[in-house]
Amino acid sequence: MEPRPVPDAIEESAWDAACHREEFIRALVANSDNGRIGRAVVKDAAKRLGLSISALYKLIRRFREERRVSALLPRKEGRPVGMRVISEAVETIIQERSARSISFPNALP
Repeated sequence: MEPRPVPDAIEESAWDAACHREEFIRALVANSDNGRIGRAVVKDAAKRLGLSISALYKLIRRFREERRVSALLPRKEGRPVGMRVISEAVETIIQERSARSISFPNALP
């Protein structure tokens, strides 16, 4: 198979890894029985790819949804930087209470 060109703004090593994974995952999906891939097959593929079983299942799901190599590129997990779960007002209250309890650990509220 001829190497695929690396898209701009993607590290070549990440692209190569995604292309390598795509070969395995495409075969797994194509040979699946009614959309199901046996655990032993996934375990073997995960070992060959150097991934955990759960990481491989995530990649399989993403590949099924998008059907392209870029779906297999590394992604940052979790909340985006700067995104808050609680309001600034609540954050301020927590910080004030924390500062007081650190300054006076035995003080009553």
